[in-house]
Amino acid sequence: MNEVIKILKETKADFIFQGWMTQEPCPDKCSDYLSLQEREKCNLFGYSYEHLKEAISKIKKELPDIIFCGGTQAEYLYPEEASKSHLILGPEDRNKTWAMALDPSKWGINMSKEEFQENRVKVLGYWHPSYSGEPYNWKKQQRTIQI
Repeated sequence: MNEVIKILKETKADFIFQGWMTQEPCPDKCSDYLSLQEREKCNLFGYSYEHLKEAISKIKKELPDIIFCGGTQAEYLYPEEASKSHLILGPEDRNKTWAMALDPSKWGINMSKEEFQENRVKVLGYWHPSYSGEPYNWKKQQRTIQI
């Protein structure tokens, strides 16, 4: 944490984007895991809400005005998961999901929703090969729904 705080101070950061990222359910504390192996892994990686609370407290003590933003990977839905769920997004829902898509310009960041979404699709590796040379089109993206 000391190294993280040092970097945040050196860069004069005022906003931490995705300072905490989880793709799977996270325990409140590592002792919630039943197996010793899971508890040890949780402690090694600091992967509990107890760890998160402690880390944010240390950061805020040194940098009280910094904004900490966590995240969950709700960037996309996999068809195989959606088919097992009550939440199924069909083609007619694409406009609804696009309305929920992250738009950095809402916070005064000089990047449009389209630019950000295209960047995320490419960085995460979901730019479909058949789209090569074509401009990004959120209506054509099959697997990625940024929210």
